[in-house]
Amino acid sequence: MSKTEKTLANDITRIRKEESYKEFGAGYFRNVPDMTGYIYKFKCGDYSNIYLIIDTSNCGYSKDYYKKDNYYFLVYKSRSLAQFIKGFFEISSEIMDRVNSILNKDQENADIRAGGIPHGYKLDGSGEIVIDPVEAQKVKKIYKLYVQYASIRKVRDVLKTNYSFVREVLKDYRYERLQPKIIPDSIWKKARQMLDKNRKNRTT
Repeated sequence: MSKTEKTLANDITRIRKEESYKEFGAGYFRNVPDMTGYIYKFKCGDYSNIYLIIDTSNCGYSKDYYKKDNYYFLVYKSRSLAQFIKGFFEISSEIMDRVNSILNKDQENADIRAGGIPHGYKLDGSGEIVIDPVEAQKVKKIYKLYVQYASIRKVRDVLKTNYSFVREVLKDYRYERLQPKIIPDSIWKKARQMLDKNRKNRTT
């Protein structure tokens, strides 16, 4: 266990001993207006910007975390605060895994954003990369047509767009990494193979 994980584990065990929860009512989170429950802020080292939310409502909120500005909010559903605290030791390792997963994902998204958001994606209100339905359809058509014709110029002509846009979309490796995916793995790999083959043909 790393030093940071130890401080988080210590903080988790402290939760059972102190009344550090703040109760909140509906409307506390503007993007989840029906959520009610309790919120607890971690006070340890590298994780000082992470809040734990115990959702005791039945608002149907589906995300297990979200980010606002530089703060992370982990959501746990429970019938009551007492029930949540009772089972807290059992989920302490899960919380550590989730925290690390969130921070790793955020770093990956930061790397992706460094080159600009790929066509077909956009940032939502919490700064997460999500699919842009309208632009995503354009990206799907580009890949489908390229696999069909093996020609950037042909795709350009069919879609009545410009060559550089089609080429940029087809050569962007980030479509393989981003989740949720716009392009199925089989289509992406086929397009990559065809691009590599066409490039080799031009150099021979």
